[in-house]
Amino acid sequence: MYLEANLNAEKVNDAIEIDRNLLLDSQEIYIVKDSLLDVIPVKPVHFSDATVVLKEVPNGTIILRKPVPGAYAGMQVKAATTDSAE
Repeated sequence: MYLEANLNAEKVNDAIEIDRNLLLDSQEIYIVKDSLLDVIPVKPVHFSDATVVLKEVPNGTIILRKPVPGAYAGMQVKAATTDSAE
């Protein structure tokens, strides 16, 4: 069985793809700034089942890797470091 499809897609510059469950209802995401959670507005430009592509996320922004139950702006957090040395 074969499928042939034509897709209309556009290239999106200066965008980032994150897990869709990190996007808040009001088109915002949690970020870490000075060891505190903060909320910034973002512009979703593409949705898939599991991810969302966002624009207007400043370079160097620290975004949560997974949702934090009970998270709120101003909540103190400690960033985990990733060490690739084994």
